[in-house]
Amino acid sequence: WELRPKELRELTVCTVETVKMNSGISSSGRSFRGDVVTSGMAVFADIFAEPVLAVRVLGMQKVERVIELVLSLIYACLDKFGNHPFIFSFGFSVLQRLCNVNDCHNLILRFGGIVAVIDGMTANGGNANIQEKGCNILRRLAAYHLEIKLTIVESDGVDAVLNNMMTHSANEAVISEACSALSVLCVDKQTRTFIIQQGGVLLLENAMEIHIGSSLIQENALDALCLLSSDADSEILLTSNIITSIKDSLDNHIEESNVQRRGLSILRNFSLRDEKIKSSIESSGCLDNCTKALEMHTSTPNVIDSAFSIFLHLFNRSECQKVLLRRGMIELIVHAMMANVQSQRTQMLGCSLLCALCETPHSRVIVVDACGLEATVYAMLTQFSSESVQDKGCRILSCCSLDPLMACYSEELN
Repeated sequence: WELRPKELRELTVCTVETVKMNSGISSSGRSFRGDVVTSGMAVFADIFAEPVLAVRVLGMQKVERVIELVLSLIYACLDKFGNHPFIFSFGFSVLQRLCNVNDCHNLILRFGGIVAVIDGMTANGGNANIQEKGCNILRRLAAYHLEIKLTIVESDGVDAVLNNMMTHSANEAVISEACSALSVLCVDKQTRTFIIQQGGVLLLENAMEIHIGSSLIQENALDALCLLSSDADSEILLTSNIITSIKDSLDNHIEESNVQRRGLSILRNFSLRDEKIKSSIESSGCLDNCTKALEMHTSTPNVIDSAFSIFLHLFNRSECQKVLLRRGMIELIVHAMMANVQSQRTQMLGCSLLCALCETPHSRVIVVDACGLEATVYAMLTQFSSESVQDKGCRILSCCSLDPLMACYSEELN
């Protein structure tokens, strides 16, 4: 990139011609020379280190020639020239960088990039560098189009990613990309069912356990688990350690709002399931994680919403009642409502929780002492158009008006 634009264009054309002459795929060229082809691929990888700038300088015609040549060489190595890991590695680097440019994204697909990448990963299963780049390319190619996701699945892309997770379970960079690719490929129920049958849930749990200190892996794995668990049979969830893995992730990344949001979102979905799953959430101590989330992420609506939802779904269970009536707990709920007064969903869930608590005289007193009525009135004022907030707010005020002292207090607020 110290070259002038004209020199860069000349270098690209020269490299394309030299590689073609020594690739064995040109009828007028020499026989295959791996050292020359590898060097040429390395030059391409350097040229596209700044992909957007390179495309602008070179023009799409020259970029198209490079993409076609790179993919042709990958296929040639797979079909007749044997395995050349450096050719795959540099070739994958070129594809990975060009996936950032929309027009190049389409060219990679047009020249058979999906099959080339999956077959290249399969042929180099033990090479962590190639596996990391391969998963990254598949994720980028699949990111925005349903048809592409389905094509990757039909081309055994899921198998390649799962094999990757088994072979390179200790490699943080590979596992991070594999988890991310898996979450993108969980596109339909059939695919999710296949991943579960192939042990995808267990592989994700294993990744989270081995790399418990990596917040990125926890985020990516939780994303995939959230999608997979939506179709998983309850027995599979109960026989696995998925709830324990989620709790460990939440415990070890208490300050990471992204981990908290993803983990609590899965627990929220689980809390809508059968009694066995609900009991498992309670017995594992996940309600304590909801409490910690309210303390640490008071101003993060998505985290608060999931915590509120879990408490609501488990409200009638004895352990949940104990947690909600702990000293200072209702103050946390009220504080979270006041901190997110503009979030309609937070106010709706918060009022629903306070309304449920106000059903009994003892907890009603605690709600009032914790400024629950003030929070309710603020919710009703700021979310005046929300029928649900108004309904729950009126119910709370109605419950509190049953007690003469509280009725006076409600009147003052009014």
